[in-house]
Amino acid sequence: MASNTDNLMKSLPPTPSLDSDDSHTTFEDQRAILKPTKHHVRVSELPTVAEPPALATGDRERPKDPETEDLGWSENPKVPVPVVQGLDNEHLWILVRRFNKQVFHFRRISNPPPGVLDCTSAITSDSYSPDKLRSALERLYLTIIVGAATALKHIARIRSWTEASRTAWFCIAYFLAWYKDMLTPALFSLFLMLVVSPASRLVLFPPAPLAAINISTGGVTKPSAGHLGSKDSMTGAQEQFRGEAVEKEADHFVTGLSTIAVSVAVGKEGEGASPTSPEDEVNVSEEIMDAKVPNIADVASAVDAQRAASTVDKKSEDITSKQAAAPVQQTMWDNLGIIMSALTAIMDVWEMIGNALASSPPFRSIPMRARVGSPIALLLLVSLVLPEYWVYKGITLGSGLAFFGQPIYDKLAQKHILRYLDQLIPQWRRYLDIRNTILLGAPTDNQLTLTLLRLGETNKSPLPPPPATLATEENSDNDSSSPPPTAHPDDLPPEYSEQVQEIHSASQNSTEEPEDENSPKSPHKSKGSKLLNLVKGTTKAGVDGVLGLEKAKAVAGSKQAKSKTGIVQPVEVVEQAQREDGPSVFRGKWKGKQGVLTVSTTATQPLVAFSKLGRKKEMDSPAETVIWSLLINDIAEVRKVGGFGWKGKMIVGWSTGDQVIDGLEIIDMKGNVYLITALPRRDELFNRLVSIGNQRWESC
Repeated sequence: MASNTDNLMKSLPPTPSLDSDDSHTTFEDQRAILKPTKHHVRVSELPTVAEPPALATGDRERPKDPETEDLGWSENPKVPVPVVQGLDNEHLWILVRRFNKQVFHFRRISNPPPGVLDCTSAITSDSYSPDKLRSALERLYLTIIVGAATALKHIARIRSWTEASRTAWFCIAYFLAWYKDMLTPALFSLFLMLVVSPASRLVLFPPAPLAAINISTGGVTKPSAGHLGSKDSMTGAQEQFRGEAVEKEADHFVTGLSTIAVSVAVGKEGEGASPTSPEDEVNVSEEIMDAKVPNIADVASAVDAQRAASTVDKKSEDITSKQAAAPVQQTMWDNLGIIMSALTAIMDVWEMIGNALASSPPFRSIPMRARVGSPIALLLLVSLVLPEYWVYKGITLGSGLAFFGQPIYDKLAQKHILRYLDQLIPQWRRYLDIRNTILLGAPTDNQLTLTLLRLGETNKSPLPPPPATLATEENSDNDSSSPPPTAHPDDLPPEYSEQVQEIHSASQNSTEEPEDENSPKSPHKSKGSKLLNLVKGTTKAGVDGVLGLEKAKAVAGSKQAKSKTGIVQPVEVVEQAQREDGPSVFRGKWKGKQGVLTVSTTATQPLVAFSKLGRKKEMDSPAETVIWSLLINDIAEVRKVGGFGWKGKMIVGWSTGDQVIDGLEIIDMKGNVYLITALPRRDELFNRLVSIGNQRWESC
């Protein structure tokens, strides 16, 4: 296979680099200069980055690119344990899975600031999209909501006195500090100890499965999933690998919010909103393309119009509706970007604090913990010498100024004062952001993932994709094929053993009760199933008709239709293709032509090339024709594109059971656009392209 790659490299046309600074630097020189864990050259100044950890040894026979190692991409993957020294594989899978779902579009930074991590969020006017909003809400659940629930359940455990010794120590320390008027210094001391000493966190706040703790009483409760199958999920649902259950919860959380929003817009219950006739579903299936699927905003407007038409005073209602609707909707859309930016900033700070307190390789935790703990130590020293009366007077004075000091703020907001600050402290606005001061150098989860991806590429060992999850039903507890639970009641502290036994015996008694054979069954269940199957079959026929029409248009020469051909495939075919693709060769389509993209790092500079397959159309056959090639260092933007939008995916997946394969758009420095569709491993190819070159990225 190495000979095939050599033939491909010889057939590639020479592509000069568009960056004058990099045109005289070979890739081998870059490997010697650019440290993967130091974000290439500029971030090496940060004191929070350690030496690169070692990577496991992989297979060199399969990658189809000399010197590139396979760490678990093959059909029967043999993933080393661990892939990265010092990092648990399941933690690595969590980072990569969430990176794939949260990052859609990378754009090259022309003049990156020195000493700052890249992969930052770019604030643009057109940054809103439904996929980004959904990703932001899922990230909100995974970080803040789950973290806040964990903190509240810890407090409930202490207040319950179930762990009597631990609660007693907290109680003694609190009232002793209260008696000595040292409550504020004691609180800062606790925070400082938790920041500086990771071992103290396990002693003061021992972990427990999240779903097994009642947030009200602090005692043990039966998980809402019916069993305890995961540690960090709110429901305790079964999972094959750590983190999957809570990620599914985040997906259901956003789906529930959208269901509530739609039900409010149409004025119906979420569960009762079903098509009244099969013809309604046929009309939806015939409009599968995103351009033809109605927008939810139009649906809400139609509902408002219908309500207005049913009122008695139609004329006055129309005038009132027009006067109220336009300003309210415009205000919402104008502030949506601000809300998303604020959410992103809050979640970035949350993740940066978490990675600073418990960092993962290659970042060192001690310098970051010292930086986070320094302001707490300063407040501790101030609290020791400052009387509490002054603290009380200062807080009340600040509250009064905040409420009644509007004229002062108006004076401070004048341009000459801002101009004076710009001259005195040019970067004073950046210093107000905690991410640029205390948390400087602490990575977010996406920055940590990108660093690990770059580490793998520099060592010629691309990180393997996360293993596929087995599709198991929620109630398949007795199924031998279901994955073993990652949590067990024994994970609870020993003080909860009696409560665990009581709940276990109660659940056994409830399952042993015989079911009443004469109990009436719901007559609507069988009718609903028949109606659902009828609607599903009708929708499938409509989807097949639309896909057949698109195929006919592609044969006739339609460019748009060519980009849609072959993107709907059976799930088994897609899974087989994913097992065969990577880490150097990825099958896909360009302008409707089936071919492969070869990522090669053996040339003078790394490049990606698209070539048409031979007549046999096999992955192992040598490429006959190289259609185009592109130096990876010349890539300006990489963007994930969907085969269909979320509405089309939902309809195709529900009606046919097939999978819609997404694509990738690459833009070079000259503005040339390369759109590759039907990529079974779209996310993995995206990760390789953004981590091989020496670009610095911002997330759009």
